[in-house]
Parts: sequence; structure tokens; C-alpha cells
Amino acid sequence: MVKKNASKGVESKAKYGWDRPPVAADPANPDLANLLAKAPGAGSRERSLARLGGGLRVADALQRAQELIYSAWDAPPQRARRLAKRALELSADCADAYLILAEGERHPVKALALCRQAVDAGERALGPELFAGSLGHFWAVLETRPYMRARQALAEYLWQLGEETEATCHLREMLIFNPNDNQGVRDILLGWLLDKGAWAEAQALLTRYMGDVGADWSWSQALVTFERDGKCPASRRALAAAVKANPHVPIYLLGVRPLPRRLPGYMRLGDETEAWHYVADRKRAWRSVPGALEWLSAQLGLGA
Repeated sequence: MVKKNASKGVESKAKYGWDRPPVAADPANPDLANLLAKAPGAGSRERSLARLGGGLRVADALQRAQELIYSAWDAPPQRARRLAKRALELSADCADAYLILAEGERHPVKALALCRQAVDAGERALGPELFAGSLGHFWAVLETRPYMRARQALAEYLWQLGEETEATCHLREMLIFNPNDNQGVRDILLGWLLDKGAWAEAQALLTRYMGDVGADWSWSQALVTFERDGKCPASRRALAAAVKANPHVPIYLLGVRPLPRRLPGYMRLGDETEAWHYVADRKRAWRSVPGALEWLSAQLGLGA
């Protein structure tokens, strides 16, 4: 797993990494060697024994543990925790079990520790060969999903606890492991980059996934363009594209109408529900850019 001090190496090596192809599963690739070196237990006696004859028993135990997790996902919280503990009795490599326990933990620091255990468990369950063979298409391989869920949960708890550098590093690596991003971590990462004022990396991420639709990508592109270029034709073009994607955003972003007290648990592309969620998540980023809201107001003829 990525340790606290390891994040600097990943950041400096990849810079942002969004314009690079996924790491190739080539034993001579130094990036691959670095990633494989992080897989704990790769040379351990226990894993060697599993390969020599105990693998089937270990795999069966993990499968039975995972079946308990599937039941836990549909169970009330208290029963879910009991099932998670039973799953760990069957297999300490059941990453999802640690995540269920983390969700029920009131103390973020303790939840963070459980998430770290989940990542370790996910890596052990995969092993170095499957880990290497899945690079570039994680999530498409079913066995990688507990590990990827654990990485996301760990990143979110790290961010919550102010460990922003390590948190963003986890999401960057997840996008290298799985550029298709079935989990949608790019949306989380974009928000974090905007909150940090990491404008260049935010632009790189927007460019990497320029085919995305919706308010978040289009309106954030308008903001990043204005922050970089100020009032110019490029900013106006980006704003026009954003308005086309969702015309409801500015009236809430400028405070012409207040956001509802409670946001719905869903949103539809192009309508007010999407605008509500976007403004709730991104208004701080807009306010952080001097002149951005005034420019938006002037361009659209709306009062701030």
C-alpha cells in the first residue's frame, strides 16, 4: 500500500500522469516493478506455501467470506458488522469486511486504520501476479474490486483527516490502475484539486476525461479556464459550453436563488437537481478565484 512518505515519489514520477498510458504489464517496466514492490507478502513463506498446495483452501475461505459480505451489504448495520466479523474469522484477506467495520466506526482515526487494513488485505488476496496482470484494467477483473473499494475509502478518510497529499495520491494511482474509472473517482479527485487550487493538475484531469458530460466537468472547465486566462474568448467559449450543459447552475452559484435545505439523493443531467449538487460541491472553488463570480454575473446578466 502507499505509505505516507511514498506519495511524494508517485507524484514526482507521474507529475500528473493523466496524459500517460496505463502502466504496461511488462516485467521490465520500472513503473511495474515499483508497483509490485508495494504488494506485501510477495515473497513471504505463507504465500509460497499457498502456491505449493494451500492455495485452494485459502481461496475457498476467502470466497465464503466474500459471500457473507454480499449478505452484509443488504443487512441492517448491526447485523452487517456481525457478518463482517464472521467473514474475517474465515479469511483475514477479506478487504470488504474491514470496510464495513470502518463504516460503523465513530472515530475517523480508527476508521482510517481499518481502511489501511482493508488495502493490505486486498493486496494480499490479489497477490503479485494477478496484481501485475490486471494493471490498466482493474475493476474489469472481479477479484480487484475489494482492493479498489478499499483504496477509495482510504483516500476519503485521509482527506477528511487533512492528509490531502496522500489522499490525492491514492486516487491518482487508482486512475492509472483503471483508466476507465468505473468507480467515478475522477469526480472526487477533481473536487479535491479545485479545493486545493491545483489548477494545472485539474486542467490535466479535465483534458484526460474531456469526453465526460454533465455540469461538473463543463462548469469546472469554465472556472479553470477563467482562472488561467482571465476574461478572453477561450473563457467565454468554455462558459457557453457550460451553460449548454446545465443552464440552471448560475442562478444558484450567484445566489439568485437559494439552494434547497436538503439535496435529493439523486440528480438528473441538465436539470436543477444536478445544478444543486454542483453548486453545493463547487461554490467554494468559484469563490476562491478573484473576479470569477463577477465575470460570470456580467457575462450572463445576472445579479450576484
